Amino acid sequence: MEPITRLLFEQPYLQGLIVGLALLVAVAGWWWARFDPPAAKRWGMATLIILVLGAVGQVTARYVTTDRERIRGVFEQVRAAVANEDVAGLLAVTDQSLVADGRDRDQFERWLDGLFKRVTIEDPKIRKAEITLSGSESARATIAGLATIEVEGFKRPVAATWQFDLVKQGSDTWKIVTLKPVESADLIP
Repeated sequence: MEPITRLLFEQPYLQGLIVGLALLVAVAGWWWARFDPPAAKRWGMATLIILVLGAVGQVTARYVTTDRERIRGVFEQVRAAVANEDVAGLLAVTDQSLVADGRDRDQFERWLDGLFKRVTIEDPKIRKAEITLSGSESARATIAGLATIEVEGFKRPVAATWQFDLVKQGSDTWKIVTLKPVESADLIP
């Protein structure tokens, strides 16, 4: 079911391409059958059905927000909180039971506060996000990011990859329960 959900709701351009190709085939079929009224009528109906299904699919894709898109929104909030050095904003997307690289939520909060006092993080970007849903209540995400880090006058771009486990709370809220680095430049203690 997940591949269908991704196709229909998360990738409307691919959906449009498939509908466009089907429409092209239906119009070509109608063109070749135009002198045979019963066949031309069937091809005409096929064309109409494809047009209606394509339009409904595109409209639906614009209004449906999938769990994967909600999770991407969580990471956009994380990115914005890091950019603004906003500890409270970052903790807002975490669960009370958070374990962050071996630290509980309170220890992580103190670590972040100290980090933002010592280090300047400029222009954080999410380069790649791989999100795997485990049923309807949990997910795992691997996020590759890039930022410019300045520590004691030393400034350079740093890439890091983090793994997150998330749980769904309520009908549409996702919270981070664990996070750990997969690989990083190990620049910041």
